[in-house]
Amino acid sequence: MSKLTSILSDPVWWFTAVGVGLVISVLANFIFRHLDRQISRRSKTRRIRSERRQNQRTQRVDLLRNDERFLYLTLFEELRYRSRGTNFFLLGVAQLVLAGTTVLPDPARLCLLLLGALTFSIGQLAVRKAAKLLFEIIDSSDPAPPRATQTPIPPAEGT
Repeated sequence: MSKLTSILSDPVWWFTAVGVGLVISVLANFIFRHLDRQISRRSKTRRIRSERRQNQRTQRVDLLRNDERFLYLTLFEELRYRSRGTNFFLLGVAQLVLAGTTVLPDPARLCLLLLGALTFSIGQLAVRKAAKLLFEIIDSSDPAPPRATQTPIPPAEGT
């Protein structure tokens, strides 16, 4: 038990765990999107849910294009999520550094490390929400349809 406590109280382990967690999260997101597209082609329920989600996003982008007040409210919402995520990231890093540099009993250090990892994860969720809103805002400023509904350009003849 003391070996487990010493491993979990090492800040290097926590920074590695958070870094690997972020990489796995990004890879899982890409894989999930690809699988979702493949499954939605074969499953009627999944296809309906995916189409409904896409229609809601398209309606939101159209509303952002047409309603300046809604655009400003969405910009403030994106800024709020981004600043909240940044604050949680910094707080999580501060907790991890504090747990690694101070002399604390092992249970207190373990609690501080767990709290730091949880705070860091909450920050990641807030930044993901901000990125989603930002892409909607960017798509609303394009004269072309939103990215998710754009059709690929066919190759030129003779190639």
